[in-house]
Amino acid sequence: MNKRIISSILIFVLLIASLSISVMGAESSVENTEGFEVQIVEHETFDYDSAYSSFSPEEIVFTANGVDVKWQEYFSWLYNIVMQYEMYYGAADIWDAPADTSGTMEESFKAYAELISSRYALVTEEAKQLGLELSDDDLVGIDEAYKADAEYYTANGVESFEKFLEETYMDEDYYRYIIAAQYHYRNIFINTYGVDGENISDEEVMEFIDTNGLLYAKHILFLTLDEQNLPLDDEAKAEKLASAEKVLSELKSISDVEDRLAKFDALMNEHSEDSGLLTNPDGYYFAPGEMVTEFENGTKALENYEISEIIESPYGYHIILRLPIDPDAIYEQGMSFRFLAASGNFDAQFSKKLENAEIIYAEKFVDLKLEDLFDVIVVTEEVSVPVTTPEVEEEKDYSLVKNTENIQKLTYGEKFFLIAIIAILIYTVPVFVYRFRIKKCALENKAAIKFIAIYGIIMLVILGTLLILADYIAIAAALLIWTYINYYVITYKA
Repeated sequence: MNKRIISSILIFVLLIASLSISVMGAESSVENTEGFEVQIVEHETFDYDSAYSSFSPEEIVFTANGVDVKWQEYFSWLYNIVMQYEMYYGAADIWDAPADTSGTMEESFKAYAELISSRYALVTEEAKQLGLELSDDDLVGIDEAYKADAEYYTANGVESFEKFLEETYMDEDYYRYIIAAQYHYRNIFINTYGVDGENISDEEVMEFIDTNGLLYAKHILFLTLDEQNLPLDDEAKAEKLASAEKVLSELKSISDVEDRLAKFDALMNEHSEDSGLLTNPDGYYFAPGEMVTEFENGTKALENYEISEIIESPYGYHIILRLPIDPDAIYEQGMSFRFLAASGNFDAQFSKKLENAEIIYAEKFVDLKLEDLFDVIVVTEEVSVPVTTPEVEEEKDYSLVKNTENIQKLTYGEKFFLIAIIAILIYTVPVFVYRFRIKKCALENKAAIKFIAIYGIIMLVILGTLLILADYIAIAAALLIWTYINYYVITYKA
């Protein structure tokens, strides 16, 4: 067969293949997207159900001052502390590990369960011994507290409150028993100190105040900070200090205590730049660490009704007046010092009773080993875990209609630029072939030049179509074919 015919057929096949790649070559891209999926995971945990079923819920574990504490009461708090540990450290063999305070972790867990379960038992028993029965209002309060807790837990993902109690080895009766113990505790307090602590003596209140380092003071503040809390320059600070010295001199000139106190209030309202003056016109009650060190130490150094020298703090210059604390003054959250002192004393007294309670364990619980009680098992559960999965984008539409829409999104300038690039490529190929590939050349042949011109226009149309189809592989293939055409035309005489 004639060599030119074979070459022409080959060129035609290659052109058709190039266009086919463009039209049929659907392309897709993959990107990573994050999401969640449910996975079945295995992990070790303590077998709490098996441990709980080791004894009857009604079996007596120990007595506290003769009051029975049953297995359900004891185990619910034992479960509470062991589960907390497992949440952080897993179901590890930690029973003999040293505790943060003293002894082993096993001893710490058992002591916790003993303390909490005996506390509720002893409170309930003491109220009974004192003849303090729950009032109708108390019973209503217990019902409301139980309902409120049930609503809270169900609103936070718990299937049902009864299910929650079962999973924590309680039941409704014991949960109500715990709430009732809080009412018993309050009733015992009222019986001892009164509703507002009125039965405690002034001396006991003052002892509470001194023990806790509580202080009461007013002050006149000359700020040495600007509105942005930046230090004033030296000249401005000197002016503040001069003002403070003038006020202090005026106060010291008054010998009568009552007159000096009245003048202090007047000068405080006139000169103090304390932003809290409006909300604390009668001064500040504060505990150690609640004020800046300079203010706290300056107050401590004063006697009641004594006025300090000028004290400098990071805020500025202070003139402090220390005042005595009235036992019935309101300290915080609407509670008086008297009530706080009574509550503190009552809590300390009850803690002492718990500490000194006679605890007698039933024989089978004397040497109870938590390592033997809590077996480690492997459980499977469904969990939602974050995953990164490949997501295949929608396949690109290579139809001529779709890609025509895409090319229409280009501006006129962008379209002109792309067409110019293609034209330059088409008409520089013959020159490239002529200069670098062959010695024998028919480029001067007019028929060859005419051939290149006509087929150059055809290639411009083909490549423009491929550009619309956005298939750059096919464009590259078409340019290679065009190079071969030029090679053919240039090397053979037309």
